[in-house]
Amino acid sequence: MPTPTVSAHASHKNETLTKIRLTVGMMSDLPEEMKHVQTDLVVEVDVHRILAEGGKPFDPIMQAVGTVADEGALRLRAPFMPSPLIRVLAREGWAHWVERGRGEDWVVWFYRPR
Repeated sequence: MPTPTVSAHASHKNETLTKIRLTVGMMSDLPEEMKHVQTDLVVEVDVHRILAEGGKPFDPIMQAVGTVADEGALRLRAPFMPSPLIRVLAREGWAHWVERGRGEDWVVWFYRPR
């Protein structure tokens, strides 16, 4: 099974999500706890390819979750709202914030509340 795309935001190293989102005019609904997340501590997972190939993305996602620093966040891209995953991670103490991507794309941010 292919692994998901996992990467950190290296292009804006050491900038906060607040600074980047202010630049592009996207601050209206960013949760307070996420405003200070450093972009170099964001782990990105895109599961589109795994799903397109008939795979199950739960294990690769959970592996990526295990790499997120306490002050970081996981940015998950999926072609649907991953409600079961949201419930699983909530039981483990993770909060989430949802953005609509383009088309059928969902972007879910998982972070640890302060």
